[in-house]
Amino acid sequence: MPRSGGRLLVNALGRVGLRFSSLLVAGLLFSALFSLIFGGAGSTFPIFRITMTFALPVGCLYLPVLIALGDEGERRVPIIILGGVFIGPASMALWGLFLEWSGGNAHTIWYGDPLTGVGGLVALLFAFIVGSLTTVFYVLGLKVTHRRSAR
Repeated sequence: MPRSGGRLLVNALGRVGLRFSSLLVAGLLFSALFSLIFGGAGSTFPIFRITMTFALPVGCLYLPVLIALGDEGERRVPIIILGGVFIGPASMALWGLFLEWSGGNAHTIWYGDPLTGVGGLVALLFAFIVGSLTTVFYVLGLKVTHRRSAR
């Protein structure tokens, strides 16, 4: 059944909104868990702010994939999952390489400051975790909205 341009725009905007809502929930969950595991019962807001500083631009990089894929279909779910999980680590790796090519110290970029231990490799792991959480929430949201619209 053909769809009108207005309906496609509403679907695309809905998917984008769902993706950013999933990103927000994943960022909050990651920040709360990180704060509990590593910071005791400290404040979650600074961790959330740093998480979203890196996650929002990467989420914007993923927008063309969301818009191009259209509605959720069974053959598109693996593309959504792979893209959503690996776009964060890939962008962090490119950023680290760019810093290294710009003349930065490779050891400091990838392994971090010896006092904190947070470097590019840890950033890749964190990006993988946030991307995985975001993608899980997004796919679940797609399943729920698809099921509701099928009724």
